[in-house]
Amino acid sequence: MNNLHTFVPPSFVCMLQTKVVGAAENIISEFMDETSQKPEITISNQADMVIIAASQGCHVASDSTRGLTAILHGELYMNAGANHAAFALQQLADQGESFAAKLNGSFVLLIISEHEPFVRIITDRLNSRRAFHSFDGNRHWISSSIHWHPTDSLPVNPVGIAHLLASGSMQNFHTPFEGVRVLEQASIHVFDHDGLHSSRYWTLHFERGENGSDECVLLDELADIVTESVRVRLFDDPCSWVSLSGGYDSRLITQLLANENADVRNFSYKISNAELNTESDGFLASEWSELLGQPHLFTNAYHGDQLQALQRNADLGLGMLNFCGEIDSWFELAKAFDPARTNAVFAGDTVFGFQWDIEIDCVEDALRTVHVYGIGELGPLKHVVPQHTWNTFSECLPDELQTIFNRVPKDVDLITAKDYLYIDQRLPNTILAWRTIVSDYFAPVRNPFVDNRLLDFIGRVPVSFRRDRGVYLQMIQKFYPQVTNFRRAKSSGCLQEWRKEYARFCDPLVDWLRTSDSKLDPLIPPDAIVRLLKDLGTWRHSPYSPRTLPSRLILKTIKGTKIGNRIQRRFPTAGMKHLLNRIIPLRAFLGTPIIRP
Repeated sequence: MNNLHTFVPPSFVCMLQTKVVGAAENIISEFMDETSQKPEITISNQADMVIIAASQGCHVASDSTRGLTAILHGELYMNAGANHAAFALQQLADQGESFAAKLNGSFVLLIISEHEPFVRIITDRLNSRRAFHSFDGNRHWISSSIHWHPTDSLPVNPVGIAHLLASGSMQNFHTPFEGVRVLEQASIHVFDHDGLHSSRYWTLHFERGENGSDECVLLDELADIVTESVRVRLFDDPCSWVSLSGGYDSRLITQLLANENADVRNFSYKISNAELNTESDGFLASEWSELLGQPHLFTNAYHGDQLQALQRNADLGLGMLNFCGEIDSWFELAKAFDPARTNAVFAGDTVFGFQWDIEIDCVEDALRTVHVYGIGELGPLKHVVPQHTWNTFSECLPDELQTIFNRVPKDVDLITAKDYLYIDQRLPNTILAWRTIVSDYFAPVRNPFVDNRLLDFIGRVPVSFRRDRGVYLQMIQKFYPQVTNFRRAKSSGCLQEWRKEYARFCDPLVDWLRTSDSKLDPLIPPDAIVRLLKDLGTWRHSPYSPRTLPSRLILKTIKGTKIGNRIQRRFPTAGMKHLLNRIIPLRAFLGTPIIRP
């Protein structure tokens, strides 16, 4: 796929070999066999440890006087100079490990030392770029992608798979493989003689109650922060491609970029040959671009080959991300990038969450608002998967959801719990994970509205002013009224009818299922997926289905109220087409491709 564009996706891989037996040259050879990469850094020390690392497209710098080498995967948004890794090493020398909390960017920083601690991995506040870790009893592997890990002998992870099927993406640091984990955000992960140790360098904090600054002061401060957050992401004078919808967030980015005289090129999705609805995202994005005098490009969300779309989701989604219905458009967009310039994609994801028009009166409501769901989402699977699979999913998901909710600080209100979960779970595991694993394959992704200063700011906003994004929307109305006065979209305009596509491509999918192998098969056999495909045409799924949920979690309130009762509520359930959009790319990732990439 690299021949479609000139941008090289940044990546790194590091191996720590403990209990070394034999010559270091043999270990280097094993590293090259596993990764097909030539080592960039090799350290063999007196602690019987060999450290080998390689990278592409990353910032690399060394400090020979202290025996340190840094690999920075991603980028920093500050006066970092040409080499962001060199800047990080200097900050470490000047401030010690406390410098991590001041690094504003989208990055994983790997610091390799000739002395203990041998390796430090520093993740950014939101895990916008991820580090994966595995240990095989003798070797630690740390990398920017699951692909670098020796997973052939590893079993699949049913807990991570349950999350993917219920919530659309893997939660709580899980991956498709047992033994491979995502390292936690906002942390310093240290490898020494005793193994891996992790500590948080920053924690999201919300002030209690209604205490806080005057609302007018907050609005003024927020306006200054969003302006600066856009400005610092123009450090390399990029060609700025904005993923423009008919909503306020991306529209505000285009306005702020225009104020900075940036080279802006907007793009939106459409369905090929379909007439644009005048209330759709794409139509209004085009009108808004014309108003600002910015060029606008339509890309086809779907090229008409479902097998290709599913396989591309398998290739880029790593078996753990939400299905991308417009994945074809990214391959089309890449052809429009300026090969002589840095191309950067600006996205309007924010720390302010969603507008949510329901009362949040229990823990499950708070989880539901950030799209973290339990076993009730998997109803269509119950009668097609083996009983042991259903039992495993039923047993693990309630405990997993409780573990996730236990990350929320105690004795806060449920609105604050929802806001915490959005920043702690939804942003890292779904929104930014997709941006920087899929989109970042084509060009670096920059999200001004998840800047460090905004993460610090939102904690000082009173709960009533945070609710329904109040402070953010009022700031836009006050300082950028043209953004809110311009019509908002009422429809996407690019949603594909996947039910019809599954009917059209059913036969080749069934052939693939019955003639190929995957590690997923013992958990979800091919015949179970065939049944889902065959039943899809007759399935009459209501978007809201009443059901009794016996989860121990439901009445577990933030203050620890006694639990144990059943209640009946109405929740959105994952339809069969959504389950297929999650299961099929996962199966292809874990086994034989649907089509050869």
